[in-house]
Amino acid sequence: MKKSILILTLGLLMSISSVVIAMDSLKNETSQVKNMDDSAWKIGGKIHFEEESGFDYLGIKEVNTLTRNILKNTFEVKRDDCFSNAKILLKNENNRVLITHYEEKSRPGIGEELHATLLYTQPRGFCSSETLKQVCRDLFDQCDAPPTIENVVNRYSAIIKPEWKFKISQVVLTTSPTGTSFIIAELLFDDRKNIYEGDNPISAGLHMALVISVDDSILSKEEFSGPLILKLNNALKDKMLKVATKNHVADLEFGMSGSSWRIRAGERSVYLDSK
Repeated sequence: MKKSILILTLGLLMSISSVVIAMDSLKNETSQVKNMDDSAWKIGGKIHFEEESGFDYLGIKEVNTLTRNILKNTFEVKRDDCFSNAKILLKNENNRVLITHYEEKSRPGIGEELHATLLYTQPRGFCSSETLKQVCRDLFDQCDAPPTIENVVNRYSAIIKPEWKFKISQVVLTTSPTGTSFIIAELLFDDRKNIYEGDNPISAGLHMALVISVDDSILSKEEFSGPLILKLNNALKDKMLKVATKNHVADLEFGMSGSSWRIRAGERSVYLDSK
């Protein structure tokens, strides 16, 4: 009798152990699916602008040149090797400023083009239309699962036209909690701070980062930053930027967080040196 009870007890313990293992396995699988699902939502987007100026708009090369010239008239600049179409990066070396370019995270050594952010891969807290997950229902009928990046590309390409122009409303200096300073051109489209589809915003707050300084000592001094921002506003405020045309469509760029490829103006490109 005792032997039978022992066998039954062992069997019951083994059954419970199997159930626990099965539940842990299901939990892990569910977690993996959730992580994959969350990752699939992390699609970022950029709006690229014409590089060369037109009769009623500035090209990003002219914006870059104007900005660098004003920086050189404000600071003692030791060297300037910034790409002509890129976001400017300021560095401090022995109390002298170095002007170079902010590098693309996916392509080290390549200056990141001046652009407006269309979508972030994760919320920044600036507005409620910064990410794909936040705007999905204003773009697609079904959002129970993340749309494919190809569908996101096609949807935005159908909305944003290559003839669109954005106004520089003002140039401002901001500083992040980590101490990084940004000089930003705030943009408007149709006098709005976001792109809209109907009555709903479908973009992050429209802006173009002109300058980044990881050394807060460069732009933190009011005797330099005040006149600098005033000069930049005199040069850029109320000027227009035109969406670039590529492959007969608006030059929009999309990518997924952690992926080494992008879709730009409908063409897929792989960056082999992506990290």
